[in-house]
Amino acid sequence: MDGRTAGRQLADRDGREGAALRKAVAAAARRDDAEAVARRAVLDRQETHWFKLRHTDDGAKRWIGVVTGDARQVTCADAWVNSENTDMMMSRTSEFSMSGIIRYEGVRRDASGRVVADLVADELAAAVRDQRPVMPAVAIVTSGGELERTNGVRMIVHAAAVEGQPGSGYRPIRDLDRAVHHALAAAQQPVLADGTAIEPAHTVLVPLLGAGTAGGDLDTVSRTLIRAAVDRLARSSSPERVLFLAYTDAELAACRRVLKACPDVTSGSPDGPIRSG
Repeated sequence: MDGRTAGRQLADRDGREGAALRKAVAAAARRDDAEAVARRAVLDRQETHWFKLRHTDDGAKRWIGVVTGDARQVTCADAWVNSENTDMMMSRTSEFSMSGIIRYEGVRRDASGRVVADLVADELAAAVRDQRPVMPAVAIVTSGGELERTNGVRMIVHAAAVEGQPGSGYRPIRDLDRAVHHALAAAQQPVLADGTAIEPAHTVLVPLLGAGTAGGDLDTVSRTLIRAAVDRLARSSSPERVLFLAYTDAELAACRRVLKACPDVTSGSPDGPIRSG
């Protein structure tokens, strides 16, 4: 074999390998794009998957579960947890986040639809005042604003679950399990900013704190949050039920994997209607 033939064969092989590599990279990019779309796309169905705690300290039945779809369709929880930053500054109403949804749906409007009172955001600002930033995992209770009328939400528990980092945006706090414990403790003994104590929550809706715009790893976040909630439910007298919100199939699958692998729960449905207030 002369040098020119060997050179052509080498060039041909390099060309084939380069084409194969480009094809593989393109396929991987398509998979990544598909996974990203699946992660962002909101489920258009609402279904609830319940699991019963095997043991509670007081012997009472308690439940943990996952509900799918848009939070605005959830009407069975009298307390919602808001994944908030340590500055306790709610998202703009145009942003697709739990904070933005709660703020938008909680406002009061006049007959023409114009916003006349930014109820939840104003209550939160009054509660925090000049104490920003708050400590990570702190939980602050406000009313549900107009969400009480539309969805039966008596209280919002604002959990400091993410914190800003210069040059990289928001990231989940280090101890997300503490955010869950503090949020459920606040829902058990809720006190508004003006000192008014209100009835404990019966059912609490919890988003996957830190797994949205903060970019937390979905499997790690769901495992941390669900295990913390199971631990809290087993040891406290309220709430009776905790529902994690799964916007996407990926979030639903992650939550179900954690619950099915958890030795402290068993699948089943609550007996009787869900109380929401």
